[in-house]
Amino acid sequence: MRKIIYIYTYLLIGVLLVSCEDFLDEQPRTLTIPEVALGTESDIVTALHGAYSILNDDGFAMMHNVIADASTDNGKVPSDVESAGSNPDRIPYAYSLDLSRQFTADALWTEAYQLIAAVNNVMARLEEVEFDAAFEARVKAECLSLRALMHFSLIEVFAQDYNYTSDQSHLGVPYVKETIPGSSPARNTMAEVYAELMADVNEALSLFSNSGDVLTEAGYRQGAGIYFFNYYAALGLRARLHFYKADYSSALNDANEILSGPYALESTYTRGPQVNDGVPGDFVDQWYGLAPILESEAIFQLDVDTDDGNFANRSLIDIYTANNGNAAHGVSQDLLDLYEPDDARLGWYIDEPATPALDLHVFKYPGGLGINADAHHFPVMRLTEFTLMAAECEARVGSEETARSLVLDITDRAGASPIVSSGTELVEDIITERRKELAFEGHRLYDLKRLQRGFVRNDCVLTNGNCTVSYPTDLYAWPIPGIELDSNPEMVQNSGYN
Repeated sequence: MRKIIYIYTYLLIGVLLVSCEDFLDEQPRTLTIPEVALGTESDIVTALHGAYSILNDDGFAMMHNVIADASTDNGKVPSDVESAGSNPDRIPYAYSLDLSRQFTADALWTEAYQLIAAVNNVMARLEEVEFDAAFEARVKAECLSLRALMHFSLIEVFAQDYNYTSDQSHLGVPYVKETIPGSSPARNTMAEVYAELMADVNEALSLFSNSGDVLTEAGYRQGAGIYFFNYYAALGLRARLHFYKADYSSALNDANEILSGPYALESTYTRGPQVNDGVPGDFVDQWYGLAPILESEAIFQLDVDTDDGNFANRSLIDIYTANNGNAAHGVSQDLLDLYEPDDARLGWYIDEPATPALDLHVFKYPGGLGINADAHHFPVMRLTEFTLMAAECEARVGSEETARSLVLDITDRAGASPIVSSGTELVEDIITERRKELAFEGHRLYDLKRLQRGFVRNDCVLTNGNCTVSYPTDLYAWPIPGIELDSNPEMVQNSGYN
């Protein structure tokens, strides 16, 4: 008998009905159609694209990624924060860590389970209706990958780290493999969640290996493939799973396979004077504009565009930059002090002339250039991440010389000094380089949890005690949203929020 589990509040059986005239120009644009209509390949692809579109909403594209930096020593509330930036939908509580069932990552919880229900619906139809074998394999591989990505993002926020208990018996989240109306799931343990994650990703990898990109070949998609899961994106997800459970040998194997794949690091970062929506700045050229970020190393990206319907109401540019009237989250001096004066990556952080202050704003996503102020790309996975992952793993379980060589590619292109250390210091230097390079890309909090470390905010004006957070802490497992607790009698709240 197949396992049946269901999130009570957020059932979605493909009922997000919109027009589906065009499948894609460059990215997913449509929402899931009713299950009864999923009788053709075209219907299935439209439903699958609808699932992808949920990634661009507030939960994953904004909350998951802002939380990772705002709630750590990377972020701060800028001194020129504006009234809009204090609104709950900009999650100011991420920085203060004044968390409760009302002030938590509710959109991430809701939308993750909506997406999970959508792909479960698609996979159910694949079992009920006969399709071409290669088509079915590709669709199922992408659905399994999306399901795993969403569950992984949920445990990153709503659960403690994998090794919080020695046997992984602490609570994760409900792992939803089928959606059945009326049932109420309890939370799975972290061991159970990881077993399901690995099963989904391993099956996806097997299916990707044998199916090819039949959706593009059949004309169901146009444009860049970086907006959809493929073999290497699924492999990247498995590498993260190994990495976050501290299985560094397995993570290294997966990272090395990615490094030998069809991607190439950008050789250098350059800074040049640009004007973004009337704001002049010395931006990092390779990150400036609406084009894909570092396309040669792009494994999986989002293309967030609020003017095209059903996309994030609060995109990253909308809460990071003051020229849009928000200025909700800024850059801590703690992070800025890690960069050398000539490091090109300082061009990610701008003092906006319109609201001059001591604090800098994040311009890693400069966005719409005055055309669409909330449009930007977001790199869910890029080659740099796995280069740094491989470097850290080599330093821990492999060759220190190889580790230094790998990270040299990252420091060289930024104009930073090479890392020449060894032993424990080498590991720490690579972790610091990872923090600098992947800042504001959705990693810092989850790295701290993986490393079982707290943090100290020297650049901090909080009075609630959260300028310093020690590990272990209840603050590393965010509260389950109240709406789920109220409707699901089996749901258990995280410690510290009852």
